[in-house]
Amino acid sequence: EVALRNGDTEKGEMLLSMLESEQDKLTNSQKHGVEYLQGEILRQNGEIEEAIAIWTKLSEQEDPLYRTKAELALVALGRNNNTIPASEAVDRLEDLRFVWRGDDLELQVLRQLGLSEIEAEKYLSGFKTLRDTVVLSANNQLNDTVTNLMMQTYEDLFLTDRLETISPLDAAMLYEEFRELTPSGDKGDRLVSRLAERLVDADLLGRAVKLLAYQLDYRLSGEEAINTALRMASIQIMDNRPEDALMTLSKADVLLNREDFASKSLK
Repeated sequence: EVALRNGDTEKGEMLLSMLESEQDKLTNSQKHGVEYLQGEILRQNGEIEEAIAIWTKLSEQEDPLYRTKAELALVALGRNNNTIPASEAVDRLEDLRFVWRGDDLELQVLRQLGLSEIEAEKYLSGFKTLRDTVVLSANNQLNDTVTNLMMQTYEDLFLTDRLETISPLDAAMLYEEFRELTPSGDKGDRLVSRLAERLVDADLLGRAVKLLAYQLDYRLSGEEAINTALRMASIQIMDNRPEDALMTLSKADVLLNREDFASKSLK
């Protein structure tokens, strides 16, 4: 298995051939292991249909270990070749997560499931599954890889036109659940601002105000804070909350006076 993981099919075939004279002594699970690895050799040699035939047969038998490994290999192959849609991959991997638990194989299933959920535009489920992968894993390299993937995907969702493809409510729930993935600095402020405007467009005014209030209280200062306070007040007026708007405008006035004082002091 290590040889094949490194792409050394010649060594893999040589090692497997050493078991040919021992076939009668192998357990059923060991025989399934040999078959699984033979399928991997075929895949790496470009004999895809033959590999699929072997793995499909293994995925239908009762041995939970090689049933899981074969089905996972079939789904990964199908996703790479675009022969299995993301929605089908999600269904098949959901079944697998209950077949085998407790080691690196479970983490492989969870990682592939999380990626497939995101590709199927089930963003909240996908991020939760990837977070479960990190929580369960003791592999720091895997954790770093999955965490970086989550951060990149999160930014891509909120900072590009992909935000328009997510329902505003789902976008708000994703932000609230995974706020810690929000980048620092200007990029993070722009992300929240874009999300707030998306919520306003969908008439989710209360959630938009909540987002901007957090920005105002914990992240922004200076001119950006003033502009955010003004935008927040205008949303509160749209939401028929004039008293809250007046309080926000008072806060903007304090910020403006503070900014003027700082400007004069510098002069």
